[in-house]
Amino acid sequence: MSAATGGCAGEKRDRFSYPFSETVGANKGLGKLMLDAQASFQVPIVFAGLLVLAVLGIVLYAATALIEARFTGWAFRGQADR
Repeated sequence: MSAATGGCAGEKRDRFSYPFSETVGANKGLGKLMLDAQASFQVPIVFAGLLVLAVLGIVLYAATALIEARFTGWAFRGQADR
């Protein structure tokens, strides 16, 4: 296995472990709010937090895709025709 393959596998693992660990180990923020709401059975607050996280994820993904297309547009030329 090459270093590049290991790097890709590690990056994919980290994309899922970092948000989870920061949500669980937080002292303040949205993750802390959600965990406190879960502990006191405030289900609407937990779902509102999940909705905010989902929207934030979609917005950040779209922003990253736009930046990628702007700076690496040469890599995607000609693929729209297919």
